[in-house]
Amino acid sequence: MQLVLMNGLARGGISSSLRHLHLEGVGGFTNLIGFEHLKKISLLSCPNITSLRGLIRVPSIHLHGLLLLTSLEGLGEDRAVWIESCDNITDFSPLKYVNRVKVVSCKGFTDASQLDHVAHVTITSCDGLEDVSGLRNAEIVELSNCSSIISVEVLKDVKHLNVSNCKLLDR
Repeated sequence: MQLVLMNGLARGGISSSLRHLHLEGVGGFTNLIGFEHLKKISLLSCPNITSLRGLIRVPSIHLHGLLLLTSLEGLGEDRAVWIESCDNITDFSPLKYVNRVKVVSCKGFTDASQLDHVAHVTITSCDGLEDVSGLRNAEIVELSNCSSIISVEVLKDVKHLNVSNCKLLDR
């Protein structure tokens, strides 16, 4: 199988020997079935992606600006997932058992308890997040530019906690 890009549209499948795939601004992809052999995939501003089925075993995933994406179903057995500017996602629970999760500028990320088994959590510029108590089981928590968080006291047992520019913190 091969992947052909013409005029910003994707057609066909991908070679089983391909390990890393970076697509930016590529339309035409709606189905990611057949991508499970990849080691790393980056999907940036790909306007037609509405499903992540087929990526469950890809170790490293970066999603950015996927405006039609409303669900993370299809993920969960990955090692590292980075989600940025995917504003229509509100259920992050499929990432519950991913080892490392980074959530950046996602308006729908309001419930940290959906990541309660993630070892390394990074959250940046998620203004809808107020309560971080769901992250108390993490080993590493990094919080940055989260304007609604008012306390991190519940994270006192986290091995490594890094907090910066969270303006409402009182402790």
